[in-house]
Amino acid sequence: MTKFKNIARVSVMCLALAGSALWAEEGKSQDDLVKEMLEAAQSLDVDFESAYEAARAAGVENTVLLEGRLIRSIVGRDYAGVIALESEFKGEAGNFDYGPGKMFMSERQLFGLISIFKALQAHDDGRIEDFETHSKEAFVSAPQFVGGYGLLEMMTELRRSEADAIAMESLRIPMDMEITSAEGETRTIRDWMGNHKAMLVDFWASWCGPCLQAMPSLKAKSEALPDQGVFVAAFNTDDDDQLGNAKRIRERYEMQEVPWMMDPNGGDVSALLNINSIPRMVLFDGEGKVLYNGHPADPALNQALAKLDVSVASAY
Repeated sequence: MTKFKNIARVSVMCLALAGSALWAEEGKSQDDLVKEMLEAAQSLDVDFESAYEAARAAGVENTVLLEGRLIRSIVGRDYAGVIALESEFKGEAGNFDYGPGKMFMSERQLFGLISIFKALQAHDDGRIEDFETHSKEAFVSAPQFVGGYGLLEMMTELRRSEADAIAMESLRIPMDMEITSAEGETRTIRDWMGNHKAMLVDFWASWCGPCLQAMPSLKAKSEALPDQGVFVAAFNTDDDDQLGNAKRIRERYEMQEVPWMMDPNGGDVSALLNINSIPRMVLFDGEGKVLYNGHPADPALNQALAKLDVSVASAY
């Protein structure tokens, strides 16, 4: 939430001087009402609508009211709300006071910010072409804001995923590679998979908070998918004490039925699959062909499982 408040905080300082005329009701000036509205915009626990209506009724300029609504949508991560304001901003664009100390340095920067939220919404919707288009607009028009909303990280992940997909297309996991479990049992990957049509492996580490947060989801998958032909295993990638960490986390999350495995030589499988970030899940078939390689929460994993006639709804 913090990064979504940065522009809001700046806006409060910039707009606190707006509206110099006085309003008689309760002895509050427009300055007071603008300040109250902007403060309410920054806190989702405060009644923004009442503060907004009071400012509007007092004749506060529409440009200031629009900025208050924009801040509220930003703080609330309401992408659609920001985008919906675009037409109103276009109508008032020539009336804004731009420059140093103001909310926006230029009209171009204003609409660059809106492009950021268009990109975020497109990314959430899986509209990759639109995400790229709006991201370009944002990078060109509002580079100062881009870093605060994670567009660079999203674009980097998108390019990485594309490169991984190309690499995985021709890769075949050596099914005769031997893997040792936390119980000390060593088998080839083919033997671990047995008669299952596919294998889903979760790569994790004891120091990875998101990995541990995803353990309940992994447990659900381990209970639902094997009966549908998918063998599920947890793959520890810790540099030190893989065995001890695997046993400790297994006990903590009561996942004794899940095969807990060690990455040979401290990373042979991770290197083969280009596991450079975790949590990561990899799905592959009996021939070693990679069907999915990415984040456990990516909808593409469900799509890959669905192609195997697996009911993903039962795994959550």
